[in-house]
Order: sequence, then C-alpha cells, then structure tokens
Amino acid sequence: MSKEAVKEFLQKVRSDKALQDQLQAAAQGESDPIGHIVEAARKLGFDFSAQEFMQAEEEIQGRLTHEQLKGVAGGVKGHHDFLR
Repeated sequence: MSKEAVKEFLQKVRSDKALQDQLQAAAQGESDPIGHIVEAARKLGFDFSAQEFMQAEEEIQGRLTHEQLKGVAGGVKGHHDFLR
C-alpha cells in the first residue's frame, strides 16, 4: 500500500541525517516541495503520490485530514510544514 511506502520513507528520512539535510536544502525555494519529496522518494525506490504523502503524514502526526479541516475551518486553507 502506498501509505505504507510513505511511512517507510519517512522512517528512513528520520534515521538518515544526510538525507534530511539533502531534502531540506533541495526543497528550499521550491514552488512544489511535496512534489520534490515525492520525486526524491521515487529515486530511492519508494512509490507514492503527493496526496498519499499528505494523508500519511497527517495520520502520523495525528492531525485532521484536509477534508476534516475544511469542515472545521470553513474551507480556509492553511500551511503545512512537511519537512521536520
């Protein structure tokens, strides 16, 4: 399942300081940082979409999903920081 691939990728990132630094440096100034993360993950053998990444990240962080947030915030979009 793709969400499992996201979780495995995030686990790899959390355990690899050099990879963290590489992703953070490359994502700075990117207009699509999530797309950049997805592409970097594919190069490492992980296959998932940007939407699957965001959904898995929300589940891991215990956040509301975008759909749940829309219901609470009346559709107002916020900012997510995916590289922690």
